[in-house]
Amino acid sequence: MKLRDIIRAPKSGIHTGAWKAGKIPRSEYPLSRARDRDYKYGPAYDWRIVKFTALGLDCRVLILLRERREIYYARLGVVEHNDTKIICSYEFHGAEPGWHCHAKCGPLSTIQAGLNRQDSARFPDGRRFHRDKVFGVTKATALRRAIDFYRIEEPGTLV
Repeated sequence: MKLRDIIRAPKSGIHTGAWKAGKIPRSEYPLSRARDRDYKYGPAYDWRIVKFTALGLDCRVLILLRERREIYYARLGVVEHNDTKIICSYEFHGAEPGWHCHAKCGPLSTIQAGLNRQDSARFPDGRRFHRDKVFGVTKATALRRAIDFYRIEEPGTLV
């Protein structure tokens, strides 16, 4: 099973958490190899978790947003044995041009849990043309951006 299989699969049990600021509880997005500081974000960052099931897997998307600095991350992970395998990070930030993602393209069974970007590929490549270079995200639209990118809608419904 690969990232594309999870994105294309029907989703169920979708739960969108409320916006929060500050520290992210490890229970919400467990990463065994993350340091405590990796869970601490200042009051300028807003975050929320989207939980759903796809192909029998417990999937979560961590959405991090800092509007004034035009920073957005939507990290898709699969939770197994109280740890998360991050398989894709869809993002926009000033350090790299335009909207892009860092994806792990291999089988889920080969991805190490608890790590963020090890062995991921960037799409589009940083030196290539980026179709979308405009940030344009607010708290009101950040959830929709992640839902559309990862196709997180139950069949026959609109979130």
